[in-house]
Amino acid sequence: MIPRLPAHFAAFQFAESLYRRVNPIAWIACLILLGMVMRIPRFQVDFERPAGFAETVLVSESLAFRGEFANPYGKAPTGPTAHLSPGFPFVRAALITVLGKPLTGSRGQQILAGLALVVQLSLLPVVSSLLGFGPIPGLIAFLFGVLPINAYSSWEASYAGLLAVVSSLLWLLAIRKPSPLLGAAAGSAFGCLLNFSSVALFPTLLLAALYFVRTRSWWMPATIILWLLPWTVRNAVAFGELIVFRSNLGLELQVSNNDCASYAIRGNLASGCFKTFHPSRNVVEASRMAAIGEIAYYRMKQDQAIAWISTHPGRFLELTRQRLVAFWFPHERSNPLDELLHGRSIERSVIYLCTILTLPGLLLAARRTRFGIVLWSWLLLFPPIYYVVQYEDRYRAPIHWVSFLLAGLCLHSAASRILYGMKIVRSAQPHPAKSTG
Repeated sequence: MIPRLPAHFAAFQFAESLYRRVNPIAWIACLILLGMVMRIPRFQVDFERPAGFAETVLVSESLAFRGEFANPYGKAPTGPTAHLSPGFPFVRAALITVLGKPLTGSRGQQILAGLALVVQLSLLPVVSSLLGFGPIPGLIAFLFGVLPINAYSSWEASYAGLLAVVSSLLWLLAIRKPSPLLGAAAGSAFGCLLNFSSVALFPTLLLAALYFVRTRSWWMPATIILWLLPWTVRNAVAFGELIVFRSNLGLELQVSNNDCASYAIRGNLASGCFKTFHPSRNVVEASRMAAIGEIAYYRMKQDQAIAWISTHPGRFLELTRQRLVAFWFPHERSNPLDELLHGRSIERSVIYLCTILTLPGLLLAARRTRFGIVLWSWLLLFPPIYYVVQYEDRYRAPIHWVSFLLAGLCLHSAASRILYGMKIVRSAQPHPAKSTG
């Protein structure tokens, strides 16, 4: 347990007392305002111009200008697609409609993604308090992420991270004080999250199952299913098959596991390996996909990937090891140390520190809360798919908040113990005798 500090070492206690006195919504609003002001310099740094082949760009523009969720590749019109989860393309298409122009390099796109990241971080003191840690670890987590972390404005990462935090927060409320309203609210958050990131499926399944076992209520699982129905029905109509999430796993496996593949997408782009296999860069592959259809094409790619993995187990294991290391210690150069010295050193330093503190943070959390499973679920069940496909920086972004929060817990605990030890030492020192005059 973290010791309670004496009064004159009570900066943490003052902050906690202030947090309890002020409405949490006011706290969140203040942090959002502070975070957006702090991120103003990032709107220059993150002025992204995504490559023209980015599927999010092409599908969202197809939605906005033609009303079709289709044609994710620029090399050939390939028709209706389930290559992407629907949430982010719809958000991006809505922003295109509002602004009346394509979003490539748009400041509005950056601000919206930055806002999603800041709101995500601003909710962490509430999550921390619900877990029994108090608000301070969440405030430290906010500071870790608010300035140096990329919002990845051309992708769904910040939106998925926000929905993961909201889902976890509502799950904690629903599990502590079960009610139909909270169960349905948590289910809606998880369902919305799955429409942005299908990778969140396994954490969602675990947490929904635990909710049902604890409460014997179907509100959360049923609401999740309702949120998935529209996309599933659309895919059944478009493809004549049951596709609940995305269709592209076979393609990603094959592009990531072949004779010329490296562990990261940047290496595959630089070497030409990506262009050899991916329809976004290869007109022959795009034309083949248009001829046989998206689902048949992706199944063909999946068969090729499985065949290569079965005949190259050693190389597959080495690629998997490299991708696992890159997921937890993000780097696009030769190794994490090289990234610290020559790459995005501030951002990488924060992420590496928080990664190192994640495990001791989990051990501390096990002593402080009965609901640590919500943290474990994201750390264990979200990443595995990214160990078998080519690495990209943005893949870990939706769960950065977990490591930030656990690192905040570690630093809060360490500071408390140091200050408490200083008080004990000071109290043990002999005091000068009082003069009796």
